Amino acid sequence: MFANPIGALAGALTALALTAAGAAAAPNLNGNWENQGGVLFTPRQQMPQPYSVNAKQAPPYTPEYQAKYDKIHQDMINGSTVDPAAACLPDGFPRLMVRPYPIEVTQVPGRINFYSEESHAIHRVYLDGRKFPSRLTPTYYGYSIGHWEGDVLVVETRGLRGDKVLDASSLPHSDALWVQERISLPDPNTMRIEVTLHDSKALTRPWTTIREYKRSTEETQEFFCTENPRNPLNADGTIGAVLIQGE
Repeated sequence: MFANPIGALAGALTALALTAAGAAAAPNLNGNWENQGGVLFTPRQQMPQPYSVNAKQAPPYTPEYQAKYDKIHQDMINGSTVDPAAACLPDGFPRLMVRPYPIEVTQVPGRINFYSEESHAIHRVYLDGRKFPSRLTPTYYGYSIGHWEGDVLVVETRGLRGDKVLDASSLPHSDALWVQERISLPDPNTMRIEVTLHDSKALTRPWTTIREYKRSTEETQEFFCTENPRNPLNADGTIGAVLIQGE
């Protein structure tokens, strides 16, 4: 039985038309943005004070992953960490979105890129109507496709490695993790991202938080984990943090 080329062409044209219609109504996300919610997956505004990487979060973990998190949390209090970033390994996704350094967004036809200064990582979202590949090799940042629902960008990311953590507190997840984002602009200078984690091995239900970012004049800089202008070595041997250029 032969495939129907006319039907295939019609389907492709329909997908392109929907993509173009969504893009026409799309808000302008281009520019540099700064995270307003802190470095934990749970935003600062939703956490009890004082806010720190040792503050206990409450993901809806399964008993197995709750036990893992409890041990990680206690180890951190005792001065030990399993954070892969401590060994200068890539952050992975979605942790990329909770870093304190600027994120540069660029929109081009059929794609939108979220470029993080941290390790020069890119969260690349395809908007050309494609589907996920039939086989995905797990990677640090996964494979992302999206579409516009009016002025909201809906993104789904799959194919994520299971040996990464969600944030600076080393919240664990499994290799079953996939992520949905709903991205919008409540006003021209605020980007709102509703992030929902789906993980059938680690979570008893989907876990949603809302992140906010503000437009910034701060440009992204060259950044390498082992040596960068954001974390200068102080005279006393400690490592500093420079979030705003010139300070």
